[in-house]
Amino acid sequence: MEHNTTETAVSCTKMIRKGVSCLLIIGLVTAVALSCGLTLDFETDIGHFRFGAPSFYLMAAGVIAATVLSALLGKYAQGKFSLIAFPDAAPLSTGASYFAAFLAVVAAAASLYDIYIMNLSVAASNLQIAAAFLLPALPVSLILGAHEKYRSSVVRIFFALLAALAVNVNMFACYFDFTLPLNSAVRNLITIAQAGVVLFLLSEARLALSHETRATAPFFVFTSAFAASAVSGISLGLCVFAFVSPNAIPMEIPVYRFACYFGIGILALSRLLALKNAAGPYVPPPEPEPDEAGDENENENDGNPKEKKKSKSPFKRKNGAKSAKSAPRSDKP
Repeated sequence: MEHNTTETAVSCTKMIRKGVSCLLIIGLVTAVALSCGLTLDFETDIGHFRFGAPSFYLMAAGVIAATVLSALLGKYAQGKFSLIAFPDAAPLSTGASYFAAFLAVVAAAASLYDIYIMNLSVAASNLQIAAAFLLPALPVSLILGAHEKYRSSVVRIFFALLAALAVNVNMFACYFDFTLPLNSAVRNLITIAQAGVVLFLLSEARLALSHETRATAPFFVFTSAFAASAVSGISLGLCVFAFVSPNAIPMEIPVYRFACYFGIGILALSRLLALKNAAGPYVPPPEPEPDEAGDENENENDGNPKEKKKSKSPFKRKNGAKSAKSAPRSDKP
């Protein structure tokens, strides 16, 4: 039985690795469509794509395809295998972790520089200031996650959750930025990318928390696949547009931040490629322990069904006793 479940886990990870190539194609198509659409079909005066622009529909189709494929891969992994170790394949995962950490350091330094050195804190909202203050937790979490000794430590879990909070605060700061047009496609894309980064960081923290048990795979597969495709595609497209097109200057796209998100997408890709080394036989999650007091009462009442039936309706017993006591006697003349 153990041999069969192990074979199932290996075959499932092979199928997921085949889906990685599709994720890469989808991410690349999304990046090209987004950068070309922002360069050729985006009207900066109204903040929207030109009506009927094919690049916009191709980019939207890429994001939808990445979401659907990631969900299908996560569903396919359900009940097939459990994670018996952290998905790590040196030197690929280690290099991806340090690459993402380096970009995160640049992003954190640039955010703090803009807020506190360039005196942009006057124009920045409180959410943006809080995000800049919390963002240094991201490179710390990535560096600790690259070392097996500190990967599951309490310090690493704390910084992983703090990094997810930083990106989440940044996401809300962007979403509630009323200087951008309402229902702006660029703002919606930024929100999607940041939501994918938050989910991936939460998945990393979840794996670190469950290092002594076998974590289930669907959430990890979904978040890693989405970050490797949609997040990487959106981030790469925005970075290429910011470097190539002069139209990006008035839009003030934070290139350093999306370069960091692209690095996290590369890290998610390395996690998927290292999935074979971490997959083991499927073990269902433990069921919650029942109440001890409830178990004792059930055991006491198992031998006496009448007593068990009576114990279920104490209010009826009280009301019945009260009504019998207060009822008038029928034999009174």
